[in-house]
Amino acid sequence: MRVHVLNVGSLRWARGIVGARTTGQILRGVARGRRSSGPTDVVPMLSYVLEHDDGHLVIDTGVGQALAERFRTESDLVSRRALEVTVDPDTEVGPQMRAIGLRPEDVRLVLLTHLHFDHAGGIEHFPNAEVLVHRTEWDGRTAFGGNYWRLQEPAWTGVGGPRLYDLAPEPYGPFDASLPLTDHGDVVVLPTPGHTRGHVAIAVRTSDLTLLFTGDHLVRQSWYAADLTRGMQPFNIIAKLTADTNRRLQRFVTEFPTLVLPTHDAEAAENLARWEPLNLVYGDSGFHATPASSTPRSENG
Repeated sequence: MRVHVLNVGSLRWARGIVGARTTGQILRGVARGRRSSGPTDVVPMLSYVLEHDDGHLVIDTGVGQALAERFRTESDLVSRRALEVTVDPDTEVGPQMRAIGLRPEDVRLVLLTHLHFDHAGGIEHFPNAEVLVHRTEWDGRTAFGGNYWRLQEPAWTGVGGPRLYDLAPEPYGPFDASLPLTDHGDVVVLPTPGHTRGHVAIAVRTSDLTLLFTGDHLVRQSWYAADLTRGMQPFNIIAKLTADTNRRLQRFVTEFPTLVLPTHDAEAAENLARWEPLNLVYGDSGFHATPASSTPRSENG
């Protein structure tokens, strides 16, 4: 199996949003960050492509330029002030796949961690794939960020309806439910609500490491310990669900050698090449991430 990290665009958001726990804090962060002199964070939008024996899989799709333009011109005022989206036609997920010798038409499954437009807005590049969406996420697609859904709905025109799924009551490590997607059971969907109610992560088991694609539940693997201690990440607005997911993720990465791959992690490609599990140790001042002692190697070679 080979894993490709494709940078399909970027987001710029107000830095004050990071760690915000209330709507008021988010709005104040937006106001500060969107002033010309205000601090902002720029993060990539990533799409992960897996060349798997059961067929190519794509985890999150980024957003197309047309949708990015609709967001810029048609979204509500708060959204426009909170977020800037930058996409180039040549860096959309389809052209990037072709640039590395892969055909989007050959993708068998598109796995969406959730339905926000920067994760699901590029599905038009995969006309032959089954697009898998957690039923809870689909049912709640307009509950929060409904404006985002209205803007991205045209992108689904050529794809048809998604294949909705429910998680089975089959434990996977500390998670109470799961859903295997491959014949070998090495690609498994796990529930990670908090950013949205139906948010999921994708666990991919290799010979010596589990790759955990966490969508928007985390920003960067290197921030994991700080995020875990804080108990709230950017836009994980359902606090109780986020806290429960954090506890389960903490147990997961201590039970299994795990490489965490969020969708906005600027260090994802480097971490994948290093092929080292995230280590968490608990000290007097809380959790800390420590480098692994294993020799770096990758199944991508």
